[in-house]
Amino acid sequence: RVLDPLPGETLVDVCAAPGGKLLYSCMRMQNNGRIVAWDSHAGRLRLAEKSATVTGCSIAEFVVEDGTDPSADARSVRADRVLVDAPCTGLGVLSRRPDLRWRRTASDIDELALLQDRLLDSACALIRPGGLLVYSTCTIEPEENEQRVEAFLARHGEFEVESAASFVPHHLLTRHGFYASLPHRDGIDGAFAARLRKRA
Repeated sequence: RVLDPLPGETLVDVCAAPGGKLLYSCMRMQNNGRIVAWDSHAGRLRLAEKSATVTGCSIAEFVVEDGTDPSADARSVRADRVLVDAPCTGLGVLSRRPDLRWRRTASDIDELALLQDRLLDSACALIRPGGLLVYSTCTIEPEENEQRVEAFLARHGEFEVESAASFVPHHLLTRHGFYASLPHRDGIDGAFAARLRKRA
């Protein structure tokens, strides 16, 4: 809902596998437009492609691509919207993934923050003037969420935060206009999303 893809648009989903957000986007776009789905894991991307076939999503193109260092062909795409649903610590989904309590360390956050920054820096080059970049995670750690957005904006002055107020319930909106759900407060998985608009 924060991405709000529209029929006829071009969308790039940078970390597309396993494909849930891609399929929802296709539905929101009424299977009209173009979705370019990247993922660096070929096997997981095949699962997303299979799901698209089963559900009748015919506008998606699936490309094995490293979102941190895309090929020249991949970099030539100009999109209306780009989704970076970034790899993260997953600490917002501990109720479903209790194993993460023992598998994550403090150093994981630092390593993932570097990856998240690289994904954002690559993705923003795909967006046409006036287009939208959405950065999302399934963690509640500020180092992976708000701080990544702040760092991105410091590097890319051509982008600005656009409030998600029109797309999510008010109680899931931060004072900066980001979407943020907290398991203990909202009774759902913890997640984060920011709308970043490229100035025309």
